[in-house]
Amino acid sequence: MRILHTSDWHLGVSLRDHPRDEEHAAFLAWLTDTIVAREVDVVLVAGDIFDTANPPSRALALWYGWLAAVRDRRPGIQVVAIGGNHDSAARLDAPSELLRSLRIHTMGGLAREEGGGVDVLGCVVPLLDAAGGVAAVVGAVPFLGSLSVEEITEVYQRTCAELRVVAPPEAALLLMGHLFALGGRAARRSGESERMMAGGVEHVPVSVFPDDVAYVALGHLHRGQEPGERVAYCGSPIPLSFGERDYEHRVLLVELVGGSEGRPQAVIEAVVIPRSVAVESWPHAHESEKLLSAAEALARVRARPEASGSARLPLVQIRLAPGATAVHKREIEEAAVGRDFRCLHVELNTERGIGGSAPSPRLDDLTPREVFLDEWARRFPEEPLPPEVLTAFDEAVAALAEEGA
Repeated sequence: MRILHTSDWHLGVSLRDHPRDEEHAAFLAWLTDTIVAREVDVVLVAGDIFDTANPPSRALALWYGWLAAVRDRRPGIQVVAIGGNHDSAARLDAPSELLRSLRIHTMGGLAREEGGGVDVLGCVVPLLDAAGGVAAVVGAVPFLGSLSVEEITEVYQRTCAELRVVAPPEAALLLMGHLFALGGRAARRSGESERMMAGGVEHVPVSVFPDDVAYVALGHLHRGQEPGERVAYCGSPIPLSFGERDYEHRVLLVELVGGSEGRPQAVIEAVVIPRSVAVESWPHAHESEKLLSAAEALARVRARPEASGSARLPLVQIRLAPGATAVHKREIEEAAVGRDFRCLHVELNTERGIGGSAPSPRLDDLTPREVFLDEWARRFPEEPLPPEVLTAFDEAVAALAEEGA
């Protein structure tokens, strides 16, 4: 049996108000071609299918359009998708009965038992081989919200107990999750995750996942990584922020093979996703550490050729050195119109130059994030901003924006 693991699509997301639908459509077309070419039997989507709990209609069209397309191209395909912290559990669960008849299983959230505990039986999904036999059983555990580490551990222990009951002796045991799992690498300190879990639960140890599970397909971190043996984050399929521009985006192909004894084992292969639209930052991290002066940035913009009508234009942010003003920013943005890239953001640096002579930009010309970053640097000049603090700030700004919408 061949399984493809993907996650964190964030359909409907925008980057600086620029919709990413075209990039997502290109990824989904590539994904379908890969599934057909590699004869994939099962697709696991490990959460954050959508970017918001109330996604726009274009995002829903991408999701359901892909399900129809992949079923048409690969009729026997089985799809298992779980809800992430960005998804609405109710929205994913609403069509689950209809989709199940097509061998598409969506698990938005876990139901509660009469005593208040979590009902894990509903997340146990048998996966069938071409002959109709059970080749694997997956515990499709969605985002667990504010549960404690102890409660999350109990959910996975109970889920695995159900897997062992349902799975024939020759079938593999699989798990899915949308959470922080830390093992050999401290992912939370790398800034790789896009959001912290609610309720104060920052991470769970990989020891949560029992040793007899062949593979654990995780979502939530946007950079692909393996926090433990047979435990993997595939990462997001496109860069969702400028900070993710240098990630190698991938899906993971998992082939279940018979071991010398016991249940099948997993052989894992990473398949790199081609990037349909470049995401760039000027200056690039590999260039000089010196930020661009307003004159350098303007010259660089004017040196670019005019755009062709059919090209997928690179998405660019330009970071300016101290001394640049809102007037410079506007001049650069105007010069970028019609060029062969899309200037999504010109970032002003509010640090003052030698002697404090650089004028500060007007507050109206800055984003809330820029104001926050500047204030942190002013108050704590020797202390780097922790990624989780910036994430919490972004969440608060997004919540306020939703309330005012």
